[in-house]
Amino acid sequence: MKNTSYYLNVGEFQCIVVSDGNISVPKSSSPLSQTENEKTTYEDMDISCLLIKAGKRNLLIDTGCGDGFQESAGKLVTNLITEGINPEDIDTVIYTHGHEDHAGGTFDVNGNPVFPNAKYVVIREEWQC
Repeated sequence: MKNTSYYLNVGEFQCIVVSDGNISVPKSSSPLSQTENEKTTYEDMDISCLLIKAGKRNLLIDTGCGDGFQESAGKLVTNLITEGINPEDIDTVIYTHGHEDHAGGTFDVNGNPVFPNAKYVVIREEWQC
């Protein structure tokens, strides 16, 4: 099995890169520059989120794709639990931007927050999009 987490200490912060799985994306992401072959050629892209443990705080950078995006993605919660972190333990979620592979794991399939005790942080320009 492929390692799903990577560890890094930055000062007093313990940082853990946690996998959300991977997604299949078109080889060329720009429709204007796609050749006919690239329109039907896909490649796998790993999706990871960053967990920062700062004292008693647990901050999560991005929420991944979430359930239902692609079968090979949406593994973040399972992998966080493997790291000893339950969804309820996350107190802050910070979004880098609003793309589905970064913010798609915010709600479960029933529309409930995946991280119910978290405060959510997003830059104004992304919120207004």
